[in-house]
Parts: sequence; structure tokens; C-alpha cells
Amino acid sequence: MRFRTSAGSVAPPEPAPVGTTHADPPPRRAPTGVAARLRRARLLCGQRPPPVWCVLFEASLRAQVGGKRVMAEQLSALLSWADGPSVDLQVLPFSLGAVAVHSDPFTLLTFRDSQPVMYANDPGGGRLFREPETVGAAVDNYDRLRANALGPDDSRDFIRAVREECEA
Repeated sequence: MRFRTSAGSVAPPEPAPVGTTHADPPPRRAPTGVAARLRRARLLCGQRPPPVWCVLFEASLRAQVGGKRVMAEQLSALLSWADGPSVDLQVLPFSLGAVAVHSDPFTLLTFRDSQPVMYANDPGGGRLFREPETVGAAVDNYDRLRANALGPDDSRDFIRAVREECEA
């Protein structure tokens, strides 16, 4: 299996504490969401992690959830994860314009022996899409995001610069 994801679908191994901002999910869903992100983080940081190619919008790096110190720690964790052998991380900075801004966060899961599927969050918690037209449109959007984003090395440099701003 291979993950290809955009925006908020990836969390570092230790996500910011729930309750740190007004944008957190309603309390009845928060523990479930955090638990799911922690399980995903363990999978992505485990002994045999699947290949991951992630495109993050600059806004997801600059939104200060939990304050500057927490954000600096989160960005450090993201950089450590991005240095892993199975991770390609790209940033789509504001300066590159409104590339595929109409696209909500999604994750494409590709498999050796079956068709890809797309996972996207919705008000009910998220769902899998298997329809070829829907998945194909997501693949096209993802390809545009990747083509317009910074390369992996420049993206890590970009994340380091944002982390330094948080540490200042």
C-alpha cells in the first residue's frame, strides 16, 4: 500500500493536544480523531512504513495550534518524519498561487493488486471513495499539487524556516 495525501491528513507522531484551539472537533469526536491519528502515526513511523508522498499547503504549517512552542515541536517532528526513507514531503507555498485550492484534504491509497481508493473527511468522520471518476479526479488534482509544489529538499528548508519563526 502507498499513501499519497494532501493537507491535513498527516499528523506527526505526537499531535498537538486536543483543546488547544477553537478549531478542534466537537468533544464527542475529539478522542476518536486523536486515536485514529496516533494509530496512523505509529503505522507511518513503524518498522516497515508504507511509502508516503505528502503535499502540504503553507497554511497548514503556519496555523498556530497550541502556540509557538507547540508548533515548533510539531514542525521538528514533521521534519524528522520527512527524513525517513519512505517519505516524500512537498510544500505548496502561498507564493505559488492558488493551485487546486478548491481541493479539500484527501488521501489516495494505492495497492499493487487493486484499484486505488480515496479517503476524505466529511462531517460524519470521513469515507472511502472507490468510483473511478471520483478517484481519477483526485489523482489529477494531486498531480497538479505535486507539480506545482516545492521539491522535497526545498520543502524541508521551507519547514525549517517556519520552525525558526516559531522559535523566535
